[in-house]
Amino acid sequence: MVINKLDLNDNSNSTKPDGASPLNDRNDAILDAIDDLLEVKYLIKEVEKEESGVDQNEKTFPYQYKSEWGSSCCERAVRSLKARVERNLDTLERVARFSSQSDLDQILESVRKDHLQMKAELREGFKIKGAMLSVRDWQSPIYAASYPTAGNRLNHKIEEHIWDYKRDGHLDALAYEEAFTEEYLGHLGSTRLRAYLAGSGMAAFSTVLHWLEGERKVEGNVLALTPMYFENIHLARAFFKKVSCVSPESTAELEAALESTRPSVIFLDTVTNSGAVREHDLTAILAWARSQGDKELTIVIDTTCQPCMLLPENLLKDLPANISVIIVESLAKHHQFGMDAVTGGIIVIDAEEHLHKSFKPTRARLGTNITDASAGSLPTPNKIRLERRLRRHSKNMERIVRSLNAQIEAGSGIIDSLSWVENGPEQAPWFRSSIMSLSLCPQFQSVWHYQEFENKVHELACQADLPVAFSTSFGFDITRLYVTAPSTAFEPPFLRLSTGTETGAQIEKLAAILKIASEQLAASWTLRNKVIPASIKQIKLPEVKRSDIDNRQYTGVFAGDE
Repeated sequence: MVINKLDLNDNSNSTKPDGASPLNDRNDAILDAIDDLLEVKYLIKEVEKEESGVDQNEKTFPYQYKSEWGSSCCERAVRSLKARVERNLDTLERVARFSSQSDLDQILESVRKDHLQMKAELREGFKIKGAMLSVRDWQSPIYAASYPTAGNRLNHKIEEHIWDYKRDGHLDALAYEEAFTEEYLGHLGSTRLRAYLAGSGMAAFSTVLHWLEGERKVEGNVLALTPMYFENIHLARAFFKKVSCVSPESTAELEAALESTRPSVIFLDTVTNSGAVREHDLTAILAWARSQGDKELTIVIDTTCQPCMLLPENLLKDLPANISVIIVESLAKHHQFGMDAVTGGIIVIDAEEHLHKSFKPTRARLGTNITDASAGSLPTPNKIRLERRLRRHSKNMERIVRSLNAQIEAGSGIIDSLSWVENGPEQAPWFRSSIMSLSLCPQFQSVWHYQEFENKVHELACQADLPVAFSTSFGFDITRLYVTAPSTAFEPPFLRLSTGTETGAQIEKLAAILKIASEQLAASWTLRNKVIPASIKQIKLPEVKRSDIDNRQYTGVFAGDE
């Protein structure tokens, strides 16, 4: 079926924010386009900033750091990007004053395409920058030599047994760690904070697990608050043999679970990276921890789906010495502003000094530190730009949910329910995260059906010339759709939608495509009695769900220990 262009113009009130008007829509569209270009402008400055730093080092210290492999093409690329940004900003200023709505739509589409192209070029540029910054560096830097070519780019800070082995730590990582702490964590009210980079989010989590179980030999009960990222549960159970999993539905249930287990370690996601998207009550957990006297307690928080800069004000202020808080976050999602150039993760530890001295050699022994080239490819932390981006994701999430909920209420498709962040934290009520889980009707809950839905959306998006990506992860410029957890025992597979930073018009098109796909498949599967092919196994539900499946609809929530 070919999409009717009218079908893609969803003009129902359900897709409009309260109080929306054509003028507001026009202004919002222009402001979003300007914000896209300002993000590109910031990233261009990031590419240049490191290069000027290298130039300064060359003037100050005797060794030459620039490689002959460098190319003037990079300088030309930067000049071209700057010119394109300014040209697009000038165009937007003119059309905002004088253009008709039809002309504006065409120009906004053109600006968006150029924005995506510039981001693609910058993605290459950041990879090249990271590699070129460290191209002459030794992985075991020389702290003294009798010949000039021995020097690293930042060798003036390297001493014997200090920064002389990049596997253990290096100055490029240190600069990012200090900037991350200052930019994103100053509001937490702690003077004990220190950040440590790792090769990925999972490398960060694995390092923490090894440190707690293998180095510190933490004893006592371990509590995991589910839903929780299934890979984290898998690893936690591999390190700690007795992990209690609870899914509290209220603060009272949470406090009861804490009292009954009295854990030494607590694992949780701020916003759950799972089929059921929920927020755990971190404030209640810390309040309980403060009431436990001198009991040693470590709280490990994965903030990948709700970046740590959105944690509550003064959350860690005046914590007693017996309470340690560890924050783990992937840097491959929001912190690269959609470029996804390198993998990276960060560990932030709020603990006493002797624990920091214990943790740093643990990371060195495990070899989980980030590479110098990857550290050099990360944009410098910027709270203002990151918040602007998160607000864009959140606004687009609300638009899609509002549209899909109208279809769900009408019962006209195969989508049964949505799981998303409906209410942001107190300090950021606008936050909606960039992830959402789509639960299909119970009879269509199999990986095969999820993939058929993906295929239908792909087909319709191609017809509509709308960019949609089909792959893992989130925090990108273009929305992604993919099946998650297809082969784990810790929760059933689910269908995830991760919103991009598209324009309002593109998001309305996307929402319409999702609804059309849902309705077409509902008709196809019902008319052909195609509930499930004989060769396809339906999702095996946990026992607690299977017992009453006839009485309620299964929503994809994993509950229980088994």
